[in-house]
Amino acid sequence: MASVVHGQFKSHVVGRQYYTGLTSVCECIELRREPSNTHDANAIGVYNSSFEKTGHLPRWLAEILAPCIDTLVCTVNGTVAGVGNAYTTPVHLSIAAPVRMAEQLRAHLGSYWYLWQMDVRSSTGRPDTPLSMSLHDDAMQAIADQISRSSGKDYREPPCQYGQE
Repeated sequence: MASVVHGQFKSHVVGRQYYTGLTSVCECIELRREPSNTHDANAIGVYNSSFEKTGHLPRWLAEILAPCIDTLVCTVNGTVAGVGNAYTTPVHLSIAAPVRMAEQLRAHLGSYWYLWQMDVRSSTGRPDTPLSMSLHDDAMQAIADQISRSSGKDYREPPCQYGQE
């Protein structure tokens, strides 16, 4: 069954200094779960089109997305959004799931769901099926702050500087 994009948002790849893989602006990236990662069981590695590792998604974002990916409720894809630096690279990510899984995706995202700006027009004509959403940087920072407060860990990352070298 075909998937529908349910959300698009900006983030960044972190930890670039530890890997040799390079990326170009607009290059498609592959996101792979790394449950055996010794530093973070929720880790999501980022790979370039040559299958070289370029870094990871930020820890706080991986904590939200990993269970969704693990249970096959959603897939997450991305493209490089701009020129990064030795430590981070800006990316655009999209989260997709079959239309029939929209409610499960919403349930999984729980309290984070309201932070998405929803466009509820649907290809099925059903107003309750979100077709696209975007998560703003301020909302992403709010998510990181909330997770940090509730877990006692600091998952906040510096804001992504798109177009900066």
